[in-house]
Amino acid sequence: MAAQQSPCIFTKGLERAIEMPVAHGEGQFVLDGDIASLQSNGQIPLVYISSSSEHPQNVSYPDNPNGSLGNVAGICNAQGNVFGLMPHPERYVNALQHPQRRGQSNDLGDGLLIFQNAYNYAKTLLPKNGGEPTRQASSQPGAISYAASGVDIEAGEKAVRLMKEAVRAAQGPNVLAGVGAFAGVFSAQALRKMDRPALVASTDGVGTKTLLAAQAGRYDTIGYDIVNHSVNDLLAQGAKPLFFMDYLAVNKLDPVQAATIVQGVANACQEANCALLGGETAEMPDVYATGAFDLAGTIVGVVEEDEAQNGATIEEGDIILGLPSNGLHTNGYSLARRIFAHQPLDTIVPELGETLADALLRPHRSYLREISLLREYLADRSRYIKGIAHITGGGFKGNISRILPIGTQANIDTQAWTVPALFQLIARLGNIDQEELYRTFNMGIGMVIVLAPKAALEARSCLPELQTIGTITRGEGVNLKF
Repeated sequence: MAAQQSPCIFTKGLERAIEMPVAHGEGQFVLDGDIASLQSNGQIPLVYISSSSEHPQNVSYPDNPNGSLGNVAGICNAQGNVFGLMPHPERYVNALQHPQRRGQSNDLGDGLLIFQNAYNYAKTLLPKNGGEPTRQASSQPGAISYAASGVDIEAGEKAVRLMKEAVRAAQGPNVLAGVGAFAGVFSAQALRKMDRPALVASTDGVGTKTLLAAQAGRYDTIGYDIVNHSVNDLLAQGAKPLFFMDYLAVNKLDPVQAATIVQGVANACQEANCALLGGETAEMPDVYATGAFDLAGTIVGVVEEDEAQNGATIEEGDIILGLPSNGLHTNGYSLARRIFAHQPLDTIVPELGETLADALLRPHRSYLREISLLREYLADRSRYIKGIAHITGGGFKGNISRILPIGTQANIDTQAWTVPALFQLIARLGNIDQEELYRTFNMGIGMVIVLAPKAALEARSCLPELQTIGTITRGEGVNLKF
């Protein structure tokens, strides 16, 4: 086999062809459609090769003993710390004892290199004193340490080192003090160009979506959830983001896991042109269950005072448009987890055409590009957005009602768009009535926009994915038509 460029810790340093025993063929490792995605992400660290084949891309039996598609012998997760492989490296121990092989191995032997790398990686996660729970011995009889109480300062320091570069890359020129400072300092010089700047702030959390991320061992996208959710909340007020601060709390700090989460936060901030000003990582074994974590954040943005959106101009005859969501976003997960409690996350669901993990952990969509483009487009035509509702906790009624002036009613036609398969599956498996569904989930519409009739027509020519989902009439609250 040959090792390929990959984040996989188990194949680190393997720059030559290696040999390992195969006990039996076990079928195809991946589906044909997955290979390109895994390859582009560097998640295929090990492949079968043959010295006699003229076409290395088509290695056949016995060199590819199980007929694996793409010659895949092993795949890893995006962080590289979980490795699934077809050969059996542990059987190399048996092979070394075979009379024909005894004494012929160099150093550890090919199969044991996998374990050596795993061992070396495990050592980096342990305290330097060999794994004892205390940071250092105390001279006081009966004294205990902070580490013995469950808080590993060294792990925290390592996590900071691992995430430092990602955080710095997401800071931007306006951050005057960030990593290592007691508080973040952000330059407000750019606000001088505004007439009457108003700061807009929002704090939120990812919620129980973190439990699914931990269950699936996927930590690379959860940071996008908290940033994109927060950015969308600013958009609903007419603001654009300035800076973001995150808060990560865990039961037991895994430096690599924490750094992976914060890397996602940093990447999402860069995409939103929002500085990652700072944050906090807290280890609290007495507060959180084993393996659990919480992720929250605060975002600060700015808007011209007379452009801040509050829905005050919404009136009878206005049109309600919707921007599609790409999944559950960050709401309804307590109910969704209960419905799918007995379904393996890595199983492909026919109705969805993907695994539950892929469907449920898809990051919260950001509408920054679309809303910014629409505002500019309408402003050039002397039109404006009257109101925006981010469909999060509370669903349609709970969020649209927040922007309606007294005496107006939003009438939503739920037949105006096709509800995505994931929500249909949740409704069927949970036997959930329509009112509850639209009170809990976004049902395929992540952002609602209210416009005057002519502006609505122009908006749809600017953003074709906008769908007309309702109208404003006299009345009160939100009326859902099923």
